Amino acid sequence: MAAAPAPETYEAGEQSASAPTRLIGLILRRPLSSGGAISARVSPARAVMTTESPSMPQSAAAPQATQTVLVHIGKCGGSTLREALENSGTAMDVIIHVRQPPVAPHYRYYIALRCPISRAISAFYWRRKLVLTEASQPDRFPGEAQILRHYGSLDALARALYRPDGRKNALAQGHFLS
Repeated sequence: MAAAPAPETYEAGEQSASAPTRLIGLILRRPLSSGGAISARVSPARAVMTTESPSMPQSAAAPQATQTVLVHIGKCGGSTLREALENSGTAMDVIIHVRQPPVAPHYRYYIALRCPISRAISAFYWRRKLVLTEASQPDRFPGEAQILRHYGSLDALARALYRPDGRKNALAQGHFLS
């Protein structure tokens, strides 16, 4: 009979020096049904997650060596995570950006996550900089430059999507139809 998975554990982390309020980080280690584990270091603003795959059962074929995969989600600190891993001597075998990562037991994953609202704000102003200020990507997405010019800020765009009475603003929402 197989042993029951170990319970989840949480440990207090450091305080964030850059935040105006005290942020507590947590470390979560939870067994997966496949026999591996997932670990996460979480704060209210950002999380870094790794998974460890189970050992492959002995078979006629030799098990594959563990490979490291960095899943880079834009505006979530992926470049900083990559640099930290490289500085620590961790080799990145695969770096994934804007596509499905490979999934197999011999991969170990690093993923940086971010509060979705903070990410949206950061992405909006980054795109505005690239499209309007620097004009280095003015035509990457059809209609993007017109929307960025028209609304100017993410707050103005968000407020325009709905009328004060809560009804949808068809004109503003029509800017986003494909």
